Amino acid sequence: MHSGPLCKESETVVLPTQQDPPRIVQECFNNDNYSCESHTEIESLNIISKSQDQMILLEKNQYFPECSRYNNRSSLTKVYTPNATVYVSSNQEILDDLGPPSPEDPFATDSDPNDREYYPTDQNSSSEIEDEAIQCNKNNENKENEVSKEETNKNKEKSRKRKRDYKNWRRNIIKKSRNSGKSYMNWKGKQQQARELKLPCDCRMKCREKISPDLRQNIFKEYWELADVNRQRDFISKFVDFKKTSRTRRRTHTADNVGENNSNEAECSRRQLTFVYHLNNDSKERIQVCKIFFLNTLCICAQVVKTVLHKKLPSGSVVEDKRGKVLKNSQVDDTFKQHVRDHINSFEPIESHYCRKKSQRLYLPSNLNITKMYGLYQEYCVENKISKLLQIEYDVHLHNKKLAKDVKNSDKEKAAHNNTFCAAVFDLQQILPVPKSEVGLCYYKLKLSTYNFTIYSLGNRDCFCYMWYECIAKRGSSEIGSCLLSFVLDHIHKGVKEFSFYSDNCAGQNRNKFLFSLYNYLSQKYKITIRHSFMERGHTQNEGDSVHSTIENASRHVPIFSPDQWITLVRTVRKNQPYIVKEISQENIFDLKKLQQDTTLNWDKDDENEKVSWLKIKIIESNSSFPNILLFKYEYDNNQLYRKINLLQKGRKKMVANIENINLTLLYSQKIPLTKKKYEHLQFLCNKLVIASQYHEFFERLPYIENNVTDRETDEED
Repeated sequence: MHSGPLCKESETVVLPTQQDPPRIVQECFNNDNYSCESHTEIESLNIISKSQDQMILLEKNQYFPECSRYNNRSSLTKVYTPNATVYVSSNQEILDDLGPPSPEDPFATDSDPNDREYYPTDQNSSSEIEDEAIQCNKNNENKENEVSKEETNKNKEKSRKRKRDYKNWRRNIIKKSRNSGKSYMNWKGKQQQARELKLPCDCRMKCREKISPDLRQNIFKEYWELADVNRQRDFISKFVDFKKTSRTRRRTHTADNVGENNSNEAECSRRQLTFVYHLNNDSKERIQVCKIFFLNTLCICAQVVKTVLHKKLPSGSVVEDKRGKVLKNSQVDDTFKQHVRDHINSFEPIESHYCRKKSQRLYLPSNLNITKMYGLYQEYCVENKISKLLQIEYDVHLHNKKLAKDVKNSDKEKAAHNNTFCAAVFDLQQILPVPKSEVGLCYYKLKLSTYNFTIYSLGNRDCFCYMWYECIAKRGSSEIGSCLLSFVLDHIHKGVKEFSFYSDNCAGQNRNKFLFSLYNYLSQKYKITIRHSFMERGHTQNEGDSVHSTIENASRHVPIFSPDQWITLVRTVRKNQPYIVKEISQENIFDLKKLQQDTTLNWDKDDENEKVSWLKIKIIESNSSFPNILLFKYEYDNNQLYRKINLLQKGRKKMVANIENINLTLLYSQKIPLTKKKYEHLQFLCNKLVIASQYHEFFERLPYIENNVTDRETDEED
């Protein structure tokens, strides 16, 4: 600090500095050079003392009080600064007023007081205090270097979109709770109980005497604290062995368990292996226990053990669980994607001139556009012979599209001239919301979903619309199959013997074993033939889309406040040949999952013992001439022979299913409740009179549940 005359009350003293314009603060200080009767304003300082007894003066870029926090001295500490010899107080009230340092001036001289490496000599300062000040400055420099590195790393991680937090994803929270044996709420909103230690056994091996209750509790806790299915499988693999069966029993077949071979001949058991279960006792010795004791101690079922030993390799390790780690099938091979990336990088992109520090993005020259890049890429593909492979795949795709269209047009022509043949396309329209209004509040609230499943007859252009709302039924395979059942029965009464359906490739609604089980059931019971063709992906447009488009255009500017209004609109939307609308009730929805379990067994291997690729099937057929057998093809070509899959035989295992004695059961016994959140939103729209008052009673009577599961779960697709 520079020397000067005595400061009087409220006098302003300016300290020399080459930094930013000085800031004026108040400071009480006392030393040999200055004294004051009261507060004196000093520029370029950033400390305000709240004490009249202990005084402090500090140049604003220094961190010396940070040092004084650790010396634990109650008296004032003499500290050397570039501006003055001052006293730093250990009083916490004073230290709390310290502000952050201001940035250094990049244009300051080497003798500038704000330069941290500049230390002017002072005869009144001791070498010990100088060393302390220098060390403190070095520590502060290290801290700033660490902070700058952290900021640099953060800048590299910056992205326009938010980062994904896998741990807080709902499915991962549910997965972790399930693997930890804790109580959790599943995707359907059902509360699952926590795992608990079960009762021990009373077997002749006296397992409960070998393993104490406390040890059982510790084993149970150790197993579920692993919280990882792979480690839990390793745990089971460690304590469960298998050996060849030492003895077998002969069993006598009866009509109930054999099916076609109703004989009383004895047959040896087919079981080849015996499981041997172990646990560690208090002495860490591996002792044998019975199956019930082992399973009850870990609170697991026998299937878990079977799965582990099925995945156990000869080396003793267990195959890693691959669920959730299989990447989706991409339409474009990764190799071709990498070719495109390599070609783009060959243009030598550069960093931004203005925001290099904040962004890692690279930029191409301004005179380069997508059209030019694509033209250059075509030349690149020709030179590297890449386009030939892409062209082959593209040609096959277009060929399949043409074949599918030709097959459909052929059936359409046949249906127009043959009364015993029916060709139809079907699809589920996108959700029809209730209420539908242009009032602003409607855009922010959940709405009641209305569904419209359309079946368009290609021969006579009749369109059947099966409509319901979400409290009646969902929109899964059972609902779609029940609508098809109604359509088929109506046409059987008209003399139709053969059906040919066309649809898109939605697995949850159209391509599944529950719907195919219904085809098998109908073909045998009513002696008909049902063929289902799946359109080529990306080219599933059909005549049924015109129905959906007509409905959407007619409702564009029409306010709708109930599902009945949607039904009325669909009935009147086509004047010449009105759509045939059928309101679906719960008495029309049947449980196709139960039908599949009662009538089929095999869905894995065909008659040549090859695995069936269900997603690649183009045509599937159920014919009364081949009972309990599905015919399918992987191509649209008529010259290709059908493959067969026997639904009642899986390996050596068989089952008997008498279709004539099987009755369909209803899927629902009561209305499906809404989520509480959706119900409250609908009531809010009623209270605000967004929904007309004559419809309020309908919305008030809608059922709902207290548990706020996500709304998308109420629209489950199987």
